[in-house]
Amino acid sequence: MIQNEIDANYLEIGGRKIETENYYRLVDRATAEEILNDGREDGSCLVRPFKETDASIKYVVTVYAQNQFFHLFIRQINGKDFYGIGQQKTHEKRFSSPSEIIDFYSSNTLQCTNKNISVNLVLKPIIT
Repeated sequence: MIQNEIDANYLEIGGRKIETENYYRLVDRATAEEILNDGREDGSCLVRPFKETDASIKYVVTVYAQNQFFHLFIRQINGKDFYGIGQQKTHEKRFSSPSEIIDFYSSNTLQCTNKNISVNLVLKPIIT
């Protein structure tokens, strides 16, 4: 469901829009952290829109672990063909949609790094 003009520019890949996923929230960084800080387990996450102007970044995955937050970009690679998560890496895994990223890392570990720590986590998208 399109919530505002910003959402109108997002892509539908393979018939599955990230905005329709239960873990997608139309919130800012501070609100995402509030939601995830409510007694959640390590790896709890949600996807939110990236509000800045950047042609390759449309979404951010906010992850909670060890009383810290990680904010990972979902980036478009090569225009609109593939997606990656976090900072660009030389041999990064590519995905066909933002939803595929969340699906993959819900059963595989993802290295999350902020200025304080680095941890390997399995994502646990929050549904409520």
